[in-house]
Amino acid sequence: MNPSVLLPSGLLHLASVVIVATGALMIAAHTAMLALAARRTALAPFTQFTAPLVGAALLAAWFGWAVLAVREPVVAPEPPPIAQGVAQCVVQQPGLLLEMAAMVTVGLVAIFGSKTLRAINAATPPAWLVGAQAYRAIGVMFLWPFLARGALPAGFAVPAGIGDVLTGLAAPFVARAVARRHPGAHAWAVRWNWFGILDLVVAVAAAVLTQTTNVNRFPLVIVPLFLGPPLGILTHVYSLRNLAATRESAGV
Repeated sequence: MNPSVLLPSGLLHLASVVIVATGALMIAAHTAMLALAARRTALAPFTQFTAPLVGAALLAAWFGWAVLAVREPVVAPEPPPIAQGVAQCVVQQPGLLLEMAAMVTVGLVAIFGSKTLRAINAATPPAWLVGAQAYRAIGVMFLWPFLARGALPAGFAVPAGIGDVLTGLAAPFVARAVARRHPGAHAWAVRWNWFGILDLVVAVAAAVLTQTTNVNRFPLVIVPLFLGPPLGILTHVYSLRNLAATRESAGV
């Protein structure tokens, strides 16, 4: 068996730049949505100003943690897990997984427990939260360069990559249909959201079943810690809640 070696520096650098830049772009996009939607509410001016700032600070801190959590780079071919067995593989980074779960939980509690966030969410045009998921198309990187270079197993890269690409490419079209209130657009948006959630759940399951180890290395680790299931699922949940709220206000 060939020993594990670093990916070509050019490819690793390019992947790192794309992933980190996408994370920064998502912070900017979500902050902008919060700021613009807050102005559409009846919240106090001070709250309209501070709520987006708090959201931006929390997202930036979360992203910074994800970027700095692991410095060990991706290698190819992918090395086997440290310990044998699915259960042992899952808890290779127990601290990181617990912190990630805690952040997702906070996001879910916030949308259902915070009157301010619920008001901002209800005031957000539905197309914004749908269109924001276009970033998921960068999941093509699972297929190239990582799968092509032997850094990820096909059992994980293929379902995760294809599912993300389909979700990301469909996002602008679903968002456009919702914005123009095409017949059936609301129902399609709901179905698209559930497909996106299913894609992320399948990706997690595939990572566990294939015992892939490179998802715990930089820069891929940013995906499970921020860009992938955490931010993706939260955005889908926020979108579903938003669609329900706007449908009720419109009497649809």
